[in-house]
Amino acid sequence: MTKFFKGLYTAQITPFKNEHIDVPVFESLLHRQIEAKVDGVVIAGSTGEVSTLELDEYKNLLKIGAKVLKGKSQFVAGVSANTPPKAIKLAKIAEDLGADAIMCVMPYYNKAPQRGLIKYFEAIHEATNIPMMLYSVPSRTGVDFVDETIIELSKFDRILGLKDSATDIERPLRLYNKLPKKFSLLSGEDTNSVAYSAHSGVGLVSVVSNIAPKLCKKLQDLLAAGNYPEALELQSKLMKLYKAIFVETNPIPIKFAASYMKLCNAEVRSPLAEMIDKDLMKNIAIAIDEIHEH
Repeated sequence: MTKFFKGLYTAQITPFKNEHIDVPVFESLLHRQIEAKVDGVVIAGSTGEVSTLELDEYKNLLKIGAKVLKGKSQFVAGVSANTPPKAIKLAKIAEDLGADAIMCVMPYYNKAPQRGLIKYFEAIHEATNIPMMLYSVPSRTGVDFVDETIIELSKFDRILGLKDSATDIERPLRLYNKLPKKFSLLSGEDTNSVAYSAHSGVGLVSVVSNIAPKLCKKLQDLLAAGNYPEALELQSKLMKLYKAIFVETNPIPIKFAASYMKLCNAEVRSPLAEMIDKDLMKNIAIAIDEIHEH
């Protein structure tokens, strides 16, 4: 199987209006990603506030994703659960509704041992027939992969990549030449994507590409071409925006940024809350104005 996950994937926000999904706006956001020629879009991940979605809302988002993205950009459905039966149920829904792949987060709260993680992802793999991306985000789940677990999971036919939102920037370098060619390592942090690429990463699952998809896509294209001088120039240009966007829990700031650009409103679901610090909001606005992509 050829390499599946590569390049820029947008961790898509979910727009709300009066507590309901704003379907027309969601469709417009997806079209904006297509126009920027992103390689893929992750729907119903942590940036999409998946933990607040009802099952029917989850299904509706995936149906829209399949309709809008089909044949234009890879459609990756987030699978967020903490037991195999729950994860398998969501994975099968994603497969049935036309997702190209699923992104499976670490089982949260349980703090599973590594042998438990292997069994967890193996169960999802064996119950479905869809490409899988692993997702490590210790700040939200309380547990991370060790190298040996990633190597073991990479042996499964359809486990094809890892979104790495941990802080271990040396990991891709350690795993270089230890993983099959089909397996991709992608950064899950906008701020470290250049360094991650230099250590053998092949892409990014980005939050900032919700508002600057063309620049984020250009950055990944430069990295793929090995043009690190220009990539560093662009990354430097984007750093003020990165710093502004990650001042509070994601996706609170990125939703404010999207509202500032009139892409959607800033509404988030409880227990999250909209930004109220005017200085932080002003910093986001200034950073957006400086990149000139709206």
